[in-house]
Amino acid sequence: MGAQNWVETLDTIIADGTQISNTTTETIICPDFSIPAFYMAPGRTLSLWAFGVNSNVVTTPGTLIIRVRWGGVAGTVLLASAAQGLDTTARTNALWALNAWIVCRTAGATGTFMSGGMWWQINLLSSTASNLLPALLGSAGTPLASGNAAVTVDTTTAKLLSVTAQFSVATNPTNLSCQQRIIEVLN
Repeated sequence: MGAQNWVETLDTIIADGTQISNTTTETIICPDFSIPAFYMAPGRTLSLWAFGVNSNVVTTPGTLIIRVRWGGVAGTVLLASAAQGLDTTARTNALWALNAWIVCRTAGATGTFMSGGMWWQINLLSSTASNLLPALLGSAGTPLASGNAAVTVDTTTAKLLSVTAQFSVATNPTNLSCQQRIIEVLN
């Protein structure tokens, strides 16, 4: 027996997020969205889509890691990319896109989520083995080390859903901006 479900948009940003520029600190790329306490129940699925631009330098462009977190920039990692090697050709405003799905398996103070996603980025160094196109985002932040795993989360208190980026170098102009972000609940 199937259940009747509706898709509902929970949040859409209508202005660019604050640009991350010349830093190696993990930083939120678009406004956090607060998920209310007890909102996530077994089977509830969130879909997150984001899109933006990224620039890098020629000499020592470094790497970029994208994460989705539950509880802000210091919260639990739900998804993470591998360290994506940036192109050794300078790029300005190269496009990127993120698709992620977060599924609640169990609810409570020690609830569990299973998540998965994809990251596409134009300005990657194509000769680097970890630069899978698209890059798979692994649950618990280990996309290249192992298969997906459920992550323990607290669903009994309001939590921020965050998308972050972290560069390995702070050379100018190494930057990233999120231009669009949509969060939907699929049921």
